[in-house]
Amino acid sequence: MAAGESVSVSSQRDLEKADIKREKKELKDMPDIKLERLAKIYEKRRLHKAMAVIAQKNYLLTIY
Repeated sequence: MAAGESVSVSSQRDLEKADIKREKKELKDMPDIKLERLAKIYEKRRLHKAMAVIAQKNYLLTIY
């Protein structure tokens, strides 16, 4: 049973690494579009526009 869990955790980690790689590429290739999408996500969560911009900038700092 532990082996199955280890495979599951490993697979999840691989998926997350692939997601991060894809996100970095999208930010590099089309930063304006990507950041606009991110702002819309924050706004849908009822985050004030100014806070959404701050959150975008913080997000960029965490992935670079």
